[in-house]
Order: sequence, then structure tokens, then C-alpha cells
Amino acid sequence: MKYQPEITGETKRIKHPWRLLASFCLMGIVSFYGILPVMRALIIARPQHTALIGTPGDVGLPYEAVAFTTNTGAQLRGWHIASQNGATILIVHTYKSNRSHFVEQAAFLAEHGYGVLLFDLIGHGESEGRQLVLDGTDVLAAVAYLQSQPDTKNDKIGAWGFSLGGMVSLQAAAQSDDISAIVADGPFPIVVAEDMPAPVTLEDWFWLPFEVVQRRALQMLCIPPAHGTSQAFSHIAPRPVLLISGIQNSGERRVMRHYDSVAGEHVTLWEVAEAGHVKSWYIARDAYEENLLRLFDKALLDYP
Repeated sequence: MKYQPEITGETKRIKHPWRLLASFCLMGIVSFYGILPVMRALIIARPQHTALIGTPGDVGLPYEAVAFTTNTGAQLRGWHIASQNGATILIVHTYKSNRSHFVEQAAFLAEHGYGVLLFDLIGHGESEGRQLVLDGTDVLAAVAYLQSQPDTKNDKIGAWGFSLGGMVSLQAAAQSDDISAIVADGPFPIVVAEDMPAPVTLEDWFWLPFEVVQRRALQMLCIPPAHGTSQAFSHIAPRPVLLISGIQNSGERRVMRHYDSVAGEHVTLWEVAEAGHVKSWYIARDAYEENLLRLFDKALLDYP
């Protein structure tokens, strides 16, 4: 007689693969919305120092290599291009890059008489530090350095920041009246709930839990901003701010429009339809230069 195995409860469960599928789905949800955003926050919090790829001398600009220290004791390194018109612009780089990636922008400003301070943020390039800083400490240190230089008048300092650089420039300006005008090209990241626009589409709802967990993880890593970006605008007023958004990036488009809706009349939003995140300089160069000079000339040189 052929042996027939006893059908136990454990064996019966094989007949219900949906339970196994449900378990895998649950594990996937926990991983995506619980583990991955925390891991991403840990990675974001520890940027890697990248090597410089050139100097202003490569494009014929005279400059001085400088170093200055933050109020937390971190030494920052940069390049100072002397001003010809009494005004100087801080160029503040993106996350995981350094000052050498923005020599082209510095050359443009220098051609129009502006001084430029290119410097590496904390944890980037040749500056000290291992952990990301989001409260504008490094930008404030750069402002203090410029105030000690004879070529720059105290009320003639502007900031031009890209992504992370835009975000920390706004943070610094919210704490110091010594930054008279700001251009923030795609300022990110978002680290407080008030800066996130309400979800509208299915995609917005899909990413919402991920963003909430990542934001909370960044806060627990002790790298909070001095203010939420939305709140920073009110501290900056009435000084002018130009927000630049590459609207090919849907997340950037949503966030920049949200900032524009809450910021006040001193903030102007310029959207570049063909550009992605911090790509507007390359996509719409002529219009970018015109908008940039219009803001800085009026705010720093009293041009009409």
C-alpha cells in the first residue's frame, strides 16, 4: 500500500500562497519606508570629500587661496577673487561637490566687476569636517571673512547657492543682515515638515512616508537647520531673493512653488521649463545671466 503523508496544519499553509505573498509585501513596505530612508539619511549626513578639478587661474583669473574658521572651530578653505566694484558674491556649491566646480560662474561675476569668494562647505573639498551642516554656519564664517577684507563693503555681500548651497545660503541670510541679496538655485534638502507641500498626486502620496522618515532621521542625527526654509524667508525680508527652479524635476517644481506661495513679495521665482535640478545655468544661460545681474546690481550697486 502506497504511503500517504499526514496533512498537518503546516502543510496546509502551502495551499495559501497569498499569505506568503502578503509577508513579502509587508517586508518590502517596511524596508522601503523604514530601513531605506534611514540608510539614505545616514549616507547624506556623511558627505565624501572630493578632489579639486581646477582653479580660477585655469581661466585667467587672479585669486588668493584663503582659509578661515567657523564658530565651531572647523577650518574652511577657499579662493578669493578681489572685487572691482566694492561688492562680493559668495558662490556656494552643491552637495558632494566643491568650489572648483563653479569656477565658470565665478569668471562671469568677475567679468562684471564683482569680487567672488568660492569656498568648500564643511565636510566637502578641502574644508574640515565629516558631517553635513545645514544651519548656515559655514556661510556665516565666509561672510565674516569678507568683512575683514578691504575690497568689500559690509553691505555689499551677496550669496549665490546651488542645491545644498542655496539652502544653507538662505539659512545664513536668515541669521545675518550682512547678506544683502540671495540667489538660491534649487535649494535642497527639505528637513522640516512645513517646507513640504501637501501631496496632490498618487506619486506625491507614494513618496510621503519615505520623506517623513528620512527627515526625522536627519533630525535625529543632530544636523537640523536654524530655521525651516519657509520660515527663513520671513527673516530675510525685505532683502531680495531669486529662487530658480528647473521644472523638469517634478519634486523641485512642487517645492519651489510652495516656497513662492508662502515667501512674500521680496522673493521672485524663476522657472526654467527645459531644465532639471540645478541645470538652468547651462540650459538658459543668457536669461540666467540677465536675471542674476539684475538682482545683484540693484541690491548691491544701487543700479535701477
